[in-house]
Amino acid sequence: RDSEKIRKLKTAIAEILVKNKLTPAQSASLRGKLGFSQTLFFGRIGKSHTHSLIERKYTRSRNTKITAQLESDLEWWFKNIEMIPSRSVQLRNTSNNVVYSDASGEGGVNIGTILIPSNNADSELRAFSGTAPSWLENANIFQLELFAACVAADQLSFIAPPGITLFFIDNSAAASALIRGTTDDAVGRLIISAFWKICMRSQFTPWIEMVASKNNPADEPSRGKY
Repeated sequence: RDSEKIRKLKTAIAEILVKNKLTPAQSASLRGKLGFSQTLFFGRIGKSHTHSLIERKYTRSRNTKITAQLESDLEWWFKNIEMIPSRSVQLRNTSNNVVYSDASGEGGVNIGTILIPSNNADSELRAFSGTAPSWLENANIFQLELFAACVAADQLSFIAPPGITLFFIDNSAAASALIRGTTDDAVGRLIISAFWKICMRSQFTPWIEMVASKNNPADEPSRGKY
């Protein structure tokens, strides 16, 4: 880890926050530096906290004052850039954790997960059916699919060992957003950020794949069926 680069980044962020000013050119430069830093970090941690920098980079407004979202994102980077764990590569051949998640827009029970930890000693699958929280009452299917994957990661963290974890999702938009680590959807960004933080703290190395709905065993739990 390059301590000098981290120091310079923190200094640049602090100056922006103190001056309460960020031009599109400065935003583009800072985003590039933070983007390079992310290549050394675990997964997509921090990616969702660069979205406001992208918006400022392409804005046509002459107002360079720091917005509330920019302030929040810059403070997150200033606080966390030294604490984010370095990327690691597993060299030993080990079994993988496997997760299937799904969401249904039919109302009622609309979240389903199937968990298969790598240390699973029996043939039974751990299945879950549930409803989205009240703050997702008016969520679209994209947000619900992201939430289902996040719930699955959290559930797995209590029963599975660290290691490579395969996440199977049958919604291409949600799968792509999780892989990118961000999305234009504000609610979606919060959920994606939570997903990657859970994986980091649980030492899961996620591999996200698409699966056809007919081959997704979490489809029935997402509709309250087993």
